[in-house]
Amino acid sequence: MISPAVSVAYDETPHAARTSDEKAYADESATAWALAARDGDPAAVENFVRALHRDVRTYVTYLSADPQAADDLAQDTFLRASAACTASRAARRPAPGCCPSPAGR
Repeated sequence: MISPAVSVAYDETPHAARTSDEKAYADESATAWALAARDGDPAAVENFVRALHRDVRTYVTYLSADPQAADDLAQDTFLRASAACTASRAARRPAPGCCPSPAGR
């Protein structure tokens, strides 16, 4: 597993265009950053958002068919995830939606 403290340059390749090894590495990295973010690491929060923002924005653009609304929806997605992680940290239990689940794919 990648160390969440390691800052990795953001790969702008869309998730769908990556090889299976690259997808596995990206998923593993995002999960490590989500867990570190849940524990209060601000650098991990930034890495988590940078790693997933493009894919989330692409997905919500597809769902909404409105690029301007997609920016708001992507931002709202990360704000909700942040709130869930904050609540999880306060309660010291996993919160739904805070950390991605590889089994759910």
